[in-house]
Amino acid sequence: MATKDSSPHFLFVAIGSHGDVLPVITLAKWLRSRNNRVTVIGPPAYSSFLEKKEIGFAALATKAGYETGMRSLGLLNHRYRMLFLLRHALGGWLAH
Repeated sequence: MATKDSSPHFLFVAIGSHGDVLPVITLAKWLRSRNNRVTVIGPPAYSSFLEKKEIGFAALATKAGYETGMRSLGLLNHRYRMLFLLRHALGGWLAH
């Protein structure tokens, strides 16, 4: 009979560049060191690093989609930021 893992599973979404993602990675590493399950949804550039640390990872978008999004002024517009993210970043991830 399989036993259910009783440790908490933490899920983080990190959108942006190093300044946004690195604090999430630090927290994820700390939680993982205490035998918690951790998954980070973030930019594709961080996948291999997180997988080496045994931290679950799901890409927020394709590499090309992420780079296009980071260059877009729509991401900087506070009024429409969430709509932009849903359409251009999370939309690609949720489609999988």
